[in-house]
Amino acid sequence: NCPATGSQDVWHSLSASDDGQVMVAGQAEAANFANSMLSISTDGGQTWTERADLGAGVWISSAVSADGSRIVAATLDGRMVMSSDGGTNFAPVTLPTGVTAPSFESVTLSNDGSRIAAVAMNGPVIVGNVAQDGAVTWITPTGLPATAGWRAIDSSNNGQVMVAVAEDPAAFISTDAGATWAPLIVAIGDPAVPVVDQNWYRVKVSGDGNTIAMVGNAFGGSSGNGIYVSKDGGGTFTRPFELVTDYSGIAMSADGGVIAVTHSSNGSTTGEGQVLMSPNGGGAPLRGAGGGGGG
Repeated sequence: NCPATGSQDVWHSLSASDDGQVMVAGQAEAANFANSMLSISTDGGQTWTERADLGAGVWISSAVSADGSRIVAATLDGRMVMSSDGGTNFAPVTLPTGVTAPSFESVTLSNDGSRIAAVAMNGPVIVGNVAQDGAVTWITPTGLPATAGWRAIDSSNNGQVMVAVAEDPAAFISTDAGATWAPLIVAIGDPAVPVVDQNWYRVKVSGDGNTIAMVGNAFGGSSGNGIYVSKDGGGTFTRPFELVTDYSGIAMSADGGVIAVTHSSNGSTTGEGQVLMSPNGGGAPLRGAGGGGGG
């Protein structure tokens, strides 16, 4: 059982190792900040340890290496911690020079835990290489805006392909482990007419970097109008599902063959949401679970 099961618990982030044995769950209790903790399981979720020693915070994002040995977690108030022994010990991550307490939104690790990248709301994209002992050597990425309304970042298994999205809207892609970046042109049908009306909120990248899924949310102004999927590393996109709603999360199998997306409303005032799943890599039709919506 998870240690915090009261009615006030607000869980915001969840990540796991490839075998599901190491799991990291983060709370985001803004109304009860002192009790908002990071919890770790090393037995597939059967038991959990609430890590009060790491301090309270809005634990907004975490990532786990494939074997579960490396864990990184970040808070909305600009703290980042890392473990290189499967969650037994954590240490603060020293941020790049000039980056002070950014409002982290998302963090990602390569499968072997040797590459890290994170984005901050109205802040930078930071990218680094991680040594065996957990020390991070930050690099200076080029081609990115100095600041943006970043909401999410994800990477391929080897960390070579990275995609960062913002609510501005903006989307950028790197194919050299975060060293250089270029605008990701999202277009449906006519490539000369890019999509510019999406407040991007979540992105997911397949293990080989070929499949990219992106969705929007009203946090940036207006709800997303569908699920955007590329099967060629961002070269072209389709929109197999066109529901106008507030999309909240994406999960994807390593090969990009199964994609699941959550949304928190169905476009009406009921607030009903769904889990939508595509068993064929983003092709229609999608299967839905939960109340409201379409699909």
